Formats: sequence, structure tokens, C-alpha cells
Amino acid sequence: MLSSSSIKEFRGVRDSAMDTLIDRLRTEAEANSGAVWVISNVRFAVFCILLAMCFGIEMDDETIVKMDQVMKSVLMVLNPRIDDLLPILSPFFSKERRRVQEVRKEQHPDVLFLNINGFHCGAR
Repeated sequence: MLSSSSIKEFRGVRDSAMDTLIDRLRTEAEANSGAVWVISNVRFAVFCILLAMCFGIEMDDETIVKMDQVMKSVLMVLNPRIDDLLPILSPFFSKERRRVQEVRKEQHPDVLFLNINGFHCGAR
């Protein structure tokens, strides 16, 4: 997927993400007397690029923020725990298991929608 020809295919996505980054930095600078959070804005731009590359569709900022929140919560609940190695201890981790199920329910509609639309749009 990262051949030079496929990277060239995503030039429009990269340009769009850079325009979004610059707009977000300007807006934040104007609102905060010139102070900006560079890392969070760059992370958002990279996430925009990755979503477009993975799902084959470009999304609005609100949808991207929602997907970012869902993916963060997934990463937080997927930390390895002792009950992953010793299933006999799983009754002691019922609270964590419920949290995983909640995140899965939250994740399911958004990611399923993107997977279906991405495959219909010709994503790889």
C-alpha cells in the first residue's frame, strides 16, 4: 500500500489535510491570542489522512472527531490485562469486561458504516 504510485494517489487527501491543519491552527491562534496546541492539530491532520486512506472516503471534521474519540476509547480498553493471560481470573475483571462491551456498542455503528461505505467507494 505504501508504494510510490499509491502515495501519489493520495496527494489530494494530503493537500486537503494540510489545508485543514492550517485553518485549524489559524482559528485556534485567533481565539487564544496566538497560542496553539500543535500536537493535537497535527495529530488530527494525520488522522484525516489515515481515515481517507483506509476507508476511501473523505469525511467532515465532526465525523473525524467522533471517529477519533471512538478509536481512543478502543485503544484504552484494549490494554493487556492479567485475565487475558489467566482466564480463570476473569470474574474479578467484570467491570472492565462491561466497559469493553460498552465501547464495542459505541464503536459498532460508526465503524460498520465506514467499512461498508469504504468498500462501496472502492477502497483497498
